[in-house]
Amino acid sequence: MRRDLSEKFFWRTVLAALCSWLAQSPLLAQETSLPRDQIVIAGKLVGQDDPRQLMIQINQSIFPLESGGNAKPFEFVRRSSQLFSVIFQIPANENRPPSPTALDLRPRGVDFRFFPTERSLISAILLGELDYANLDSEIAAEDIQKTTTSYQIKPLEPESNTVEMICYNFNNPLLRERAVRHALSFAVNREKMIRQFLVNHADLARGPYEKESRFSASGLKDFGYNPKRAIVLLEEAGWRDSDKERMRTRSGQALRFRLLFQEGLILKEQLVRQIKIDWNQIGVDVIPIPVSAAALHDSLRRGRFEAALVRHRFEESMTSLMDFFGDGSGRGSFGYVNAGVLHTANLSKKMLQENGVRQVALRMQALMNEDQIATFLFHPWLTIHVINAAKFENYITPDGLRPFHEWVIRRHP
Repeated sequence: MRRDLSEKFFWRTVLAALCSWLAQSPLLAQETSLPRDQIVIAGKLVGQDDPRQLMIQINQSIFPLESGGNAKPFEFVRRSSQLFSVIFQIPANENRPPSPTALDLRPRGVDFRFFPTERSLISAILLGELDYANLDSEIAAEDIQKTTTSYQIKPLEPESNTVEMICYNFNNPLLRERAVRHALSFAVNREKMIRQFLVNHADLARGPYEKESRFSASGLKDFGYNPKRAIVLLEEAGWRDSDKERMRTRSGQALRFRLLFQEGLILKEQLVRQIKIDWNQIGVDVIPIPVSAAALHDSLRRGRFEAALVRHRFEESMTSLMDFFGDGSGRGSFGYVNAGVLHTANLSKKMLQENGVRQVALRMQALMNEDQIATFLFHPWLTIHVINAAKFENYITPDGLRPFHEWVIRRHP
């Protein structure tokens, strides 16, 4: 299969990013209050990770780093826009070895270091400056594996019902039109995305839930790749390619809007490039806008966007659907208005039986599918974890990664 990034192009890009990054950022030269060999250095991405939502698992509990209170089993030793450094404060009887010698083999803290692009993060891995990172791009992970034997590449399943989708703001007059949203969905070549950028490691998505989920709605309309159908829909809605420049207009207004996506991520850049090509072919002008994870979260929460490429995990509940898409009343981030959805949402509040709630959720998904409230792209099979196996052991269980404080520092003769 032809790879989107040739090795020659990839390494030229990595070396350029590496030189620029080392020249501009003294971050890795900084020291925390703990020696580097006693901590886990975890790489984070500005485009992927909102520092305000950063979490850490200690034993069986997950703690937000930014939460208040004094009962947290860790303390900050340094905090900035580029670095969160914490020391564990775990009693010896809580899943810790009893002897001081054994205790020394466990990490004493974690540095979360933020990078502007996935390529700069990969450069830090190749230099041996990071102990852990997770990536969405299998192509990048393969290139790391070819270059160094110090790191283990561990593909693991993401949380169930994780979906990549293009979300639309109904407060935008253009995107409020059902015909436009239908055309946009028909025009996206999802099969090509999965084949070319995810190495076939994803399922096509028709809605929020994977087909194995008990909340997965059957009978949803399939908006498969059909650019001819998309053009017919736009023509019928009055969007004409009158100037023969493949740009559709109506009453002097261009069919143009902005698409937010997470900056600095290889897979997101590939997806957005393909989306732009597909939509340009039907006469839609989309303007990609790269933003940080924090900016994307704020834009979605406040409804200050036109369209956005989003990866989200849905829980199997009515609450999860309504918290994200709204209840059809027009309130919420998307400004989504649908009387049938609103009626269904109100009906769910009267349901006491679990099966009744499920049936209502299935009905709501059918209504959202008819509206194409979002263009659902795919459910990813894998997320890639990169671990410094030369420095640590005991970091994997049959179910996934262990919490950082349970990793064991390797002894070297």
